[in-house]
Amino acid sequence: MALTFTEAHKGVQGAVRVWEGTVTFDSSYPTGGEAVAAADFGFNTEILTVLPVSDTGAEVTAWDSANSKVLVYTADGTQASNASDQSAVTATVRATGR
Repeated sequence: MALTFTEAHKGVQGAVRVWEGTVTFDSSYPTGGEAVAAADFGFNTEILTVLPVSDTGAEVTAWDSANSKVLVYTADGTQASNASDQSAVTATVRATGR
């Protein structure tokens, strides 16, 4: 499955592109998080940062920059389990890239 990206705003700040919107997970979360590519945000070559601004529900999202993945953590602080349904999780994010 995959993430759903819903753009609210995009622009340029100096030499950096900015994307703001929501990222919604699907019904089969993979262990280690969902992979994200620069093209998912409309960037040409690289993602510099992905900052979760807010989350819905008890789950919290995080950005794993070393592996270019978005992760979901449950209320008890553990990562969501493999193949679990995280389709109710939506994070508002601000991403920067080139």
